Amino acid sequence: MKKIALIFVIFLSLAKSQDAQVDTLTDIEGEIFESLELDVQVDEIVEQLEFVTIELNKVSVDDLVAIPFITRETANKIIEYRDKIGGFKIREQIFDIPGIDESIKSFLYRNGYIQRPKLSFQTRTRILSRNNIRYFANDFADNSKTYQLARFGISNFSAGFVIEKDYGENKLNDLTHFFIEYKSSSFVRRFVVGSYILKFGQGILMWSPVALGKGSDVISPAARSSENHLLGYASTDEVKPLFGGAFSSRFKNIELTLFYSKTNLPSSIDTSGRVKYIDFSGINTVQKFPLTRRSFGGIVSFGSRNFSLGVLNFYEDFNRDFSASIS
Repeated sequence: MKKIALIFVIFLSLAKSQDAQVDTLTDIEGEIFESLELDVQVDEIVEQLEFVTIELNKVSVDDLVAIPFITRETANKIIEYRDKIGGFKIREQIFDIPGIDESIKSFLYRNGYIQRPKLSFQTRTRILSRNNIRYFANDFADNSKTYQLARFGISNFSAGFVIEKDYGENKLNDLTHFFIEYKSSSFVRRFVVGSYILKFGQGILMWSPVALGKGSDVISPAARSSENHLLGYASTDEVKPLFGGAFSSRFKNIELTLFYSKTNLPSSIDTSGRVKYIDFSGINTVQKFPLTRRSFGGIVSFGSRNFSLGVLNFYEDFNRDFSASIS
């Protein structure tokens, strides 16, 4: 009885599709539910079918495989066709996908949607002064702190920048970070040009400015997922972010990240030209000598539900030698 009710629910849903050509109810029932023997299984599938929604141009292979009756082979065919045509323009293009069952096309048409690109924009400005507002212009460099941030995104692209001046610094853009980032669910998952951070090992090997910590759960975020190593950066740390280009790609359970960076770090040197210390404060009120750090390398990781493994290899050099008494 439950199985009949389920077929009736799907029939009503398919009847609402707009001018879509779908297979008969018998074909759908035979393809999707032939292996289901327990009523409880049917109930679970009904819930998933009724409430799942699919953004057709952003859904990934892993997202599709999570649907009970879609295999990885079928999911790969869907994504490959989407990439081939440059994304779905209308839902009816679902029925042109070659090599997949018509009942799955009907399901994607019924539960799928196409989100039109939306522009998002965020900006923030802050000016602090040690003086009374009436004397704001007096000794602006010594007594004022400024901060400007802007971010925007549209479709798969985003960008951002931050400009900051601390008390005692002369230039409004004493600190500047900017990035342009592309994200997708296809083979190239992420591509960044400009300032970025790599999060790997949660502070043990590669770190973000807020990643370092102590405790038994310090590497848990790295163990939970093998993704999201690479992030565009627009905040106020002068030393941790890298500057250059990087991209991350994924094929099935294997993810690869390659990166190149060349950054200048504020440092102090001794009389022989060797570096005495790197200034992590970000406040440059006296003359600092740039220390150029060049690095490149890659991360390969494999992750599944109960197991993950990653390997990082990179090369790094500096344009100055370090003093034996470096702090």
